[in-house]
Amino acid sequence: VCPTYGHRSPVAVVNPRPSTGTGLWAGRGGPGAKPEEGQEVPPDQLVLQGNTYFAEGACRRAFRAKYISGTGETSEVVVKAFKPEDRFKYPTELEDSVRAQERAIALAQEYNEQMQGRSRVVFLPIRPCQLEGEVVDDSGTVLVERGQTVTVEPQLEGNYEKFSSNNGWTTNDVRTPGAFMHWTWHRTHELVVMDLQGVQCGALPGVREGTFILTDPAISSLSEQYGSTDCGVEGIRNFFRDHQCTELCQGFATDRP
Repeated sequence: VCPTYGHRSPVAVVNPRPSTGTGLWAGRGGPGAKPEEGQEVPPDQLVLQGNTYFAEGACRRAFRAKYISGTGETSEVVVKAFKPEDRFKYPTELEDSVRAQERAIALAQEYNEQMQGRSRVVFLPIRPCQLEGEVVDDSGTVLVERGQTVTVEPQLEGNYEKFSSNNGWTTNDVRTPGAFMHWTWHRTHELVVMDLQGVQCGALPGVREGTFILTDPAISSLSEQYGSTDCGVEGIRNFFRDHQCTELCQGFATDRP
């Protein structure tokens, strides 16, 4: 069964090894649970699972955390933060990545409606949260700086895979990622959602593919408006140069730039 995800944003963070005080850090994010009339509900919180990261990319690190709502509900999430040395190198990168993911979410919803169950793509919701503290590892190295804005998303369970890159490569082992990427061009004639990665759930081998639950997409656009991972016209051309249409592309197979 594929999981479903809520949309509340954390407004506080707890580090198991705080540098000062109690370690309760208020964060500025979206609203948490609403209190009943006359009752005050504590802010939502994130409790980091250890004080180091479990994965890193070129510019960001990923930390496991537990989301605790003001009403006591808990879920496992991932906190992603820019490395301190890269935080100001790309000043709009976080906003660009959030915009890219939100655009991908909207396009995926439209794609799923049109495919009517033949193919399905879901992108994780992400929420920004500004910390008022810092993440410090056992050696005293600052991993996330005070006041830094991070993103929070549900934790993916399953076999994490890379299905495409941000510069055109796409796996031919499964059909849905390539079909979705092709469809995003057909739908917009302006961009291709790329760098698809995540897990596939609900598949029946030899019968049908499952739902692809994805995160951290990149977008290549004619206007190159989606940050440093937007490869523009070159990325779009590279994708269509190697993309092999399948039956999932029926109806838009000939719609290429």
